[in-house]
Amino acid sequence: MSKINLDEWLTTAQVAAMMGCTIHNVQKHIVRGNFEARKVFDRWLVSRSSVESYLANPPKRGRKPKEGGKAIKR
Repeated sequence: MSKINLDEWLTTAQVAAMMGCTIHNVQKHIVRGNFEARKVFDRWLVSRSSVESYLANPPKRGRKPKEGGKAIKR
C-alpha cells in the first residue's frame, strides 16, 4: 500500500473552510466526482490540487441548454 503525502490531501472540514460551505456540501462534491478523493478508514481525504482547480474554474450555474433547442424571444 502506498503512503499518502498529507501535504497534498485535505480533510472535508479543511475543504469546507476553504470553500465557505458545509462538510455535507463537500461530500456531495466528492460523490459527484468534482474532487479527487480517497477514503482512509472512515474519513475522506480530498486532493488539494483538485480543490484549487475547482475553485479557479467553478462550473457555471443553472440548467444546461437543450441540444438543438431554440431561444424564446420575448
